Amino acid sequence: VLTCSGGTRLILFGGRDGRRFFCDTWACDLASGAWVRVAAHSDARCPSPRCFNSDSGGGRVLRSGEEEWAVLHGGLCAPGYRDSQTWLLGPLSLPPKEWSWLPASPPDHVEGAAPVARFHHTLTLLPRREAAGDDSLALLGGHDRTISPLLDLRLFSLRHASLPRKASGVAAASVSVGWSSSTHVLGPAPSPRAFHSAAHYDHPAAGRGLLLACCGLGPAAVPSPHLSPDLLLAC
Repeated sequence: VLTCSGGTRLILFGGRDGRRFFCDTWACDLASGAWVRVAAHSDARCPSPRCFNSDSGGGRVLRSGEEEWAVLHGGLCAPGYRDSQTWLLGPLSLPPKEWSWLPASPPDHVEGAAPVARFHHTLTLLPRREAAGDDSLALLGGHDRTISPLLDLRLFSLRHASLPRKASGVAAASVSVGWSSSTHVLGPAPSPRAFHSAAHYDHPAAGRGLLLACCGLGPAAVPSPHLSPDLLLAC
């Protein structure tokens, strides 16, 4: 579940009920408590049923200019495989019944632009610093298709994406936007991990943001599942 529209709405996508996986999307008006199904008209073009698509929430809401878009990445899909797809839901400035899912594909000329398939990763919002800037998402860790823990840090933003805007609605079949790599780790590199927690912290003394990650499950060779809680990554 994630929030949008200045904290006045919740968005719920997918999940699992015992053996059944879901791909339906719902919005809740927090003033009235009423739930409404959204993006139902785009069922033929929406994320496949899945769960575990982020241990820090089902996705995150990014601001690009004056628009907001919910972002979904990866997860465990109904057939039992891990996914590497990225999807956008919005524009969230429109009434909920006008929202649509839009697949985000890496540019054709950028090799390795998409992260490897995974689940039990974290997606952390890195807020924009300038009024006219764009937010970013930090993708960290998770388990790959072989249930091996990962550490790679990837960043995602809509800064260079050609998104349909409020006036035209969502008409495009997809949007071309990729993930960038980041290796600015302060201190010794931590071990790979999944099932961890992550959060953004705006450090007043350093004058920049930090991505803090804590604990999780690491390689089988690590005797304790409780890993170092002092992972700091510059953002």
